[in-house]
Amino acid sequence: MLDYKSGRPGSPDWYGERPTHPQLLAYLTALGSDVVALATVNVTAREVRFTGVAASDALLPRVKALPGSVAPDWSTQQRSWEALIERLIRAFLLGEAQVDPAPGACEFCHVTDICRIGAHLAPEAARHADDADE
Repeated sequence: MLDYKSGRPGSPDWYGERPTHPQLLAYLTALGSDVVALATVNVTAREVRFTGVAASDALLPRVKALPGSVAPDWSTQQRSWEALIERLIRAFLLGEAQVDPAPGACEFCHVTDICRIGAHLAPEAARHADDADE
């Protein structure tokens, strides 16, 4: 399963509760056991770079097999990713939308006019305190 990107390569993180590039995990969940590798493919004028993980070495250029420290085997890790994506989807369908941006996300944001990040820092009562003085 490949996800093409342009520009500088990043390092996808699929092992936490907030994975980067979750679309690959969603595709994996949809396609099931036929998937034997996940990778982003960064294409620039100078190079094509694969970054990811696979069921075994040599499936994709410079993509290593799943480390044994992460999961005992590929199918176990697939089940873990499927459970994670299902939790994320369930939360989305329930309308959960906590203000909790990923580290560094604000540095590249272009929607500051509708940003809710600061809204959760001050209690509601503090915002209305000025109104009571008038």
